[in-house]
Amino acid sequence: MIHGYERRRSITGPSKSTGRAGKCCTGDLLPHRRPAPQVPFSLPKDVIASCYNCKGKVDLYCKNAIVVVTFRCYISGDGVDQIRVWYDAQDGGVQADLTAVMDALEAISRDRWPESCFKSLEKRKGSQCEGLDELKLEVEEVHYRILGFSGPRDDDFTMLLPLKKDDDPTYKKSCEEAKKRKAEVINDWTRAREWEAPQSD
Repeated sequence: MIHGYERRRSITGPSKSTGRAGKCCTGDLLPHRRPAPQVPFSLPKDVIASCYNCKGKVDLYCKNAIVVVTFRCYISGDGVDQIRVWYDAQDGGVQADLTAVMDALEAISRDRWPESCFKSLEKRKGSQCEGLDELKLEVEEVHYRILGFSGPRDDDFTMLLPLKKDDDPTYKKSCEEAKKRKAEVINDWTRAREWEAPQSD
């Protein structure tokens, strides 16, 4: 149970909604629901999801939400979850934004993630980032990036290295480190642990 809500996992993809888009699913929510954060991007209109809120957006906290993509975190050689260490050091705004992005993206097949919060780095001119992707966040005019890749399993996305974009505008150092971490994960799948969102109080 994540965020205090039960969710079903699907390895074959989302099932069709039993209701029409725009239908309230308040009755399906567990009683201890907390206010859901605003998703900082627009979801594709034709996204198939198991539940919608009153405004026709995917309700990220329905107990019947389908998980299509599993987020994983890079684990260093000493067993430390480096993504969680970074996450815990951020303020509430960054944490809420990242959590909202992941909650939305995990319900959408990887090939349909919107460019407003995700980008493949394969085609960057002169890129040192071949084989990497990035999650994109902007909080109070500060641009954050989390470098990662699709893997090691087909339905995984592993977060490798978070950074402030202004600290490494060309990504040279960041991509070099992220590629090293990616190689470690591919060589040893235990170096990518499933993301577990903090439990609500």
